Amino acid sequence: MFALYYILLFFTSVLTYSVNVSQTDFVFSIAKEALLEFVILDTVVYSIVSNIREKKRKRNRQIIRMNFISFKYDLEFVLSAIVMYNLKDKEIKACIKFSEDLDGIMVQRNANEIHELLKEISSEYYSIEILEQKTKVALNRILDLIE
Repeated sequence: MFALYYILLFFTSVLTYSVNVSQTDFVFSIAKEALLEFVILDTVVYSIVSNIREKKRKRNRQIIRMNFISFKYDLEFVLSAIVMYNLKDKEIKACIKFSEDLDGIMVQRNANEIHELLKEISSEYYSIEILEQKTKVALNRILDLIE
């Protein structure tokens, strides 16, 4: 509903500024000035609100980066170890023990899926192929969040 009012006021301001106002029509000139003030006030409020949103987004990214950067390095190490030692050919099961404690991190709404995936990888034993797939998925999701 607010968007409808905004669109109506915007087009009204565009129409009133296209009309030439004589000095004797005070009501129309007051309406024209009020619409100008509305446009200026709206611009200022929008810039303040968008700045606050951007600061929140940056802060959330910093929290996510602090929480998951060590897991990123652990997952990259595991993937390189699988390739380097050719572990896919061996029939073994493994899980990953991370250098950081998973329970000690603050989980954001958009990082909850990654947190659950990391818990799954660290608590259950999988064959190397499945572990590699889950590690790649977790690493890709962490990289998407960090970047």
